Amino acid sequence: MAAVFAEQLARPVSSRAVPREAWLEVLTAAKLSESAARLIAELQDMHNTGAIEVEPGGSVQHGTTPLSAAIRQLVDHQTRPASL
Repeated sequence: MAAVFAEQLARPVSSRAVPREAWLEVLTAAKLSESAARLIAELQDMHNTGAIEVEPGGSVQHGTTPLSAAIRQLVDHQTRPASL
C-alpha cells in the first residue's frame, strides 16, 4: 500500500506498525475526534480478535477498482483547490 501511495504522490512513503497503546494518539494527531479514534480502535480490536466476521450465509465481496485508482482519487481530491 505504501508503494502505491508513493507512486501516486510522486514522493517516498513508508509504512510502520503502530503499537496498540499508541493508536488513539496517532488517530487524534491525524485530526480524528477522540470519539472517532476510539470507535476505530474498538472496531480494529474486534476484527483482530475475530469478533467481527461475515454474517452466516453471507459472503465476502471484492470490488474491481484497482488500489492505485482508489488512491489516485483520494490524492486528486486532497490536492484540488477548494472551490469558493
